[in-house]
Amino acid sequence: MKRKVAIITPKLSGNGGTETVLKTVLQENEYFENLNRIDLVILGGHKNNQWITELPTKVKVHFATDNQILRMLVLSYWLLFGGFEQVICLSTTIIHWSALIRKVFRKHYLIVSWIHFSIFNEKTVDPDKLHYADYHLAISSGIVKQLESLGIKAERIRLIFNPVDKKKRVIMPADDGVIHLAYVGRVMLKGQKDLQELFDALTLLPPQAVVLHIYGTGQIAECKAYLAKHHVKQTVIWHGWVKDPWQEIRTLDATVLTSQYEGFPMALAESISYGVPGIASDCPTGPADIIDSENGFLYRVGDVKGLVTDILKLIKQVHFNHVTVQQTLGKYATDKFCQRFWASLAEMK
Repeated sequence: MKRKVAIITPKLSGNGGTETVLKTVLQENEYFENLNRIDLVILGGHKNNQWITELPTKVKVHFATDNQILRMLVLSYWLLFGGFEQVICLSTTIIHWSALIRKVFRKHYLIVSWIHFSIFNEKTVDPDKLHYADYHLAISSGIVKQLESLGIKAERIRLIFNPVDKKKRVIMPADDGVIHLAYVGRVMLKGQKDLQELFDALTLLPPQAVVLHIYGTGQIAECKAYLAKHHVKQTVIWHGWVKDPWQEIRTLDATVLTSQYEGFPMALAESISYGVPGIASDCPTGPADIIDSENGFLYRVGDVKGLVTDILKLIKQVHFNHVTVQQTLGKYATDKFCQRFWASLAEMK
């Protein structure tokens, strides 16, 4: 019997990694043959709808406004009258509300969590509400461990990762006598992204040994002030927000991620898809699924000297085979991801 499936999300910017993953999994594919229809319900609206226009016509898209009461009314309407067999929820608030509607009105849909953040570190995630879901899609092995630590049984969890395809173009190292590093993401001096850790590492490197390219917006003024205060003797270039930085980057030695926590760091995976190795903190969750000895280095969170050691390895001409770097992402290929996603849903009864 063909199924009706709903994917329900909180407010989306239209430019983030979650939208990229949704667009990938919702492209017309062989698994759509088993679906009667699929609805994408975006609560709280969106800023950029270009990605919505690229979805196939079989995907029915619905929006709600920023008004909290109206959001809950829209969600309730679709849960009551959508006739869905499976409801995939991208926030714990949506999981909880879906469970309340199901209980009060005696509906029979399955509730599936699909959280794109570290469960114990993100303020918008309430771990207690995850127990209201029947099944869980996990985007990293770290999130699997977090779910199991909550007492959720392994048979209720499906590890699907995120989709990242190997690119046709290989970005080669710079050849100008210095190491070019890139950070791609939200600019935060402290907190989740913790760029202070990277800046502290720069102070311990030989002067003018590194050029750091930063792509993103956020606390740029605070970061510049910190660099000036600590007399960082490296070149830092601020590129601001760029829609697709990988099309702008011509040469690069490595991408750096100094996060305190992640979900599945797409920028790190994208870097490797172009053959660029990564240097990342071994934070919960995600980097350990992506980085291995053939495509980069992992260092302990907070270990600035460990980060310095890894950057020095590049300065001392530790070479990676850039074709091999790309090939390490094989299990994240789009076709394999879609197979894991839809096969996981088919198994959920």
